[in-house]
Amino acid sequence: MKRRATQPAWAGALLVLATIQSTHAASFEGTWSVLQVCETTSEGARGYTWRYDVTITNGHLIGHRGTIQGGQSQFTLEGTVQSGGRAALTGTGISETSDYNLGFAQRGTPNLL
Repeated sequence: MKRRATQPAWAGALLVLATIQSTHAASFEGTWSVLQVCETTSEGARGYTWRYDVTITNGHLIGHRGTIQGGQSQFTLEGTVQSGGRAALTGTGISETSDYNLGFAQRGTPNLL
């Protein structure tokens, strides 16, 4: 009997901890505005500033900026946001004007940040 009494107490503590963590992580849920600033490079690629929205759902962040011919997203930012706010993000996209690209890559070249 004593063993059965301790198991529910332990399970209850685990449930409370999970609730606290999910409540903290939930504070990042929703739509956020991103300001992405890239400085002019020493090689001569021009700098730019983009503002676009991202959405965080269940700790997963995704956002798109612009579209190119054919409706494809020009840039996608995606990754995970931990309960403390730390994020691991990857940016992928298709280059537009070569003046803004590293190595002056031609328009339509895939990029990975």
